[in-house]
Amino acid sequence: MVPGGADRFFKTTAAIASGVSATITTCDDASKLEEVNPGTGVADPALDAPANQQYLFETWQMTKISGQWAVSAVSPVTLPDMHRLDIRCPTAMPA
Repeated sequence: MVPGGADRFFKTTAAIASGVSATITTCDDASKLEEVNPGTGVADPALDAPANQQYLFETWQMTKISGQWAVSAVSPVTLPDMHRLDIRCPTAMPA
C-alpha cells in the first residue's frame, strides 16, 4: 500500500535551535489521504484513519546533513490528546 490523495499541512511554524537543528510544528489534515494498492490503483477503506485521527498536530525534529535539512524524528498527536494538551489545531482546514 502507498499513500494516495492529499495530506495538507497548515499553521506551520519553524524554530531553528542552532545551525544544525530545528523544530517544525504543523497541523495536518489527513482527511483526504488514503492507502492505495499500487498494483490496482484501488484504495482500501479498511486502512482509512478514523475521524478522530484525521487531524493531527505534528512536531518534526530536523537536522542538517551535508548542508540539507532532514527529518530526524516525527511526533504526531491526535484527538483527544490535542484537547488534553491544549493544542490549537482546528478540526477542519481553514478557509
